[in-house]
Amino acid sequence: MMRWAIFLILFFLVLMAFAPVTKHSVLVINANFSNVYQSLNNPQNWVKWQPDLKDHAGNTAFKNESANAQFEITGKGIKFKVKKNGLTDFDILKTRSGSGNSEYNYILIADSSTLKTDVFVMQKTNLLGYLKSFLVGDSYKGTPVNDLKVYMEDPRLYYGYEITEQIAHEKILIIKRRTILKDLVYKNNQAFLKSLDSIAKKNGAVVTDAMQLQYISAVGDSVTMIMGLPVNKKISTKGDAENMGMPGGKVLVGHFKGKYSDRKKLYRAMQLYLADHFMHTQTLPLEKFTHNKLPVNDDDKVDMQLVVPYL
Repeated sequence: MMRWAIFLILFFLVLMAFAPVTKHSVLVINANFSNVYQSLNNPQNWVKWQPDLKDHAGNTAFKNESANAQFEITGKGIKFKVKKNGLTDFDILKTRSGSGNSEYNYILIADSSTLKTDVFVMQKTNLLGYLKSFLVGDSYKGTPVNDLKVYMEDPRLYYGYEITEQIAHEKILIIKRRTILKDLVYKNNQAFLKSLDSIAKKNGAVVTDAMQLQYISAVGDSVTMIMGLPVNKKISTKGDAENMGMPGGKVLVGHFKGKYSDRKKLYRAMQLYLADHFMHTQTLPLEKFTHNKLPVNDDDKVDMQLVVPYL
C-alpha cells in the first residue's frame, strides 16, 4: 500500500512538473522604440535579425494577411507566424521541423529613456521551466526577442559598421587649407601630406596621431578641403601651413575597410546613428587613415575611420 502511495505521489509530481504555465517577464532592449517596432512589425526586416532566416535568406518566403493583421515567414526548416493583437502586441508561433512549436507574446512599450524599449514577454512553458527561471533567472537564449535584442544593440549588425562613442582629447594641428580641382584631389592629397610631414620635422615637432582630412565643400569642378597633422607643439609655419587648435569632446567613430568610393555607405550609416541617438554634429566629419595610407583613386582599398564631433 505504501509503495502505491509513493508511486502515486511521484506520478503526480511528474505531471505537475510538466503542467503548462505562462511565464511573465520584462526584457529591456537598448534601442529606440521606433527602430525596435519596425524590426518586429515588418516581415522583410526579420531576415536581417533572425539568425534562422538570415542564414538562408534566399530560401525565405513571406505571406502577408493584412486583413487578419498577421504574416508568416517560412525559411529552411522553420516557420514564424506573427499575429498582431494591437498596435504593439505580437503573438509569435515558432515552428521548427522536428522540434515542435514554441509560443511567445511580446508587448513593446516605449521606455522613459528614448534610447530604450521595454518588452513585456509572455512565454508558454511548464512548471519545471518556470521554477528554473525563478531560481536562476530568466534566460531568453534561443528566443526571437533575444535575437532581436542582439541585433538592435550591435551597431555592426544594425548599421552595418563598427560605430563607437568616444572622447577625443584636445589637439594641436598644422593644417593646409586648399581649393583644388576634383580631378587633382588624390594627387594633391599625397603632396599635402608630404609637405605637412616635412614642416613638422623641420620644426622638431612630433606627430601625435594620424593625419585627418576634412572636405568642406564642392562647387562645380572644385573642392575645398583641409588636411591636418596632429603635433605636440605649435610651430612657425611661415605661410606654408597654419596652426590650429582642436578642442576635445565627444566624437562618434566609424570604421571602414574597402573601396574608398564605398565609404559613402558609412557616412549614411553614421548619419542614421546620430539621428537615432538624438545627437547633433558640431563640425563636418573627419577622415583618418591607418598608417596615413591615403587612397590614390576611387577604387583604392582603404582602412580608415570617420570621426564626427557631436553634442
